[in-house]
Amino acid sequence: MGFLCGFTGNSGQGYIAKSTDKGKTWVKKTQYVSASPWQLDFDGNIGIAVGLNSLIVRSDDGGETWTTLTNLPNMAESLLRINLHDPNNYFVSSKLALWRSQDKGLTWQAMTLPPQNNGEIIFYGNYQMDSKTTGYVHSSLGISKTVDAGLSWNYVLKSSNPYFYGNVFVLEKDVFCFRNNVTKEFWITKDGGITFEKYELPKNPNEEIDIHLHDLWHEFAVNGNYMCCWPANSVNGQTQCLYRIKYK
Repeated sequence: MGFLCGFTGNSGQGYIAKSTDKGKTWVKKTQYVSASPWQLDFDGNIGIAVGLNSLIVRSDDGGETWTTLTNLPNMAESLLRINLHDPNNYFVSSKLALWRSQDKGLTWQAMTLPPQNNGEIIFYGNYQMDSKTTGYVHSSLGISKTVDAGLSWNYVLKSSNPYFYGNVFVLEKDVFCFRNNVTKEFWITKDGGITFEKYELPKNPNEEIDIHLHDLWHEFAVNGNYMCCWPANSVNGQTQCLYRIKYK
């Protein structure tokens, strides 16, 4: 069984589809006229999908039916991330906000975010967690960490250059890496941000381009010893590829 979400062409009409034959065929379970879901995840039979125009939809029957949530705070931003690591604390994030639900996605409350300069508070909505309580965001001042599920934050790395640090990739508990956008180097921490060391990504001699030259976007998944992600210029068509990187 599998699910996917997206939109049709440039129409902005979104959908959620389900497959029960390992992706060979897909059946649309719901469609949207003026919003489209970007990402979805499940906690047992409960599914949450988020997307354009502050869309949050919920399923409590394993994805067979979906209900668009109403009476939500006016986020005025497209929601980009969903985190269901903790069944008692669901999170959704945009570039400017982080929201938490403690009732399986029925209601949502705004969370306090780290101090920042003018610009995105969470670059690309990239809020990632390595446990029920520990998470990281990359803002215009650097990379910050929470150990109490978003109630308070402390910076582990700061910079006056809002584009100095690239996306954070959480690999496992207390282990994450990021790209230095100025030096084009990758750095990794194995103690939750106390110390960092330069990390040389394994190079595949059959690759057509050097991955170190590209800004990596959100991870597709972290599984075992690998993370999957795509370079920034794959969006504008210069490079059409998805990387699978062995990090240990």
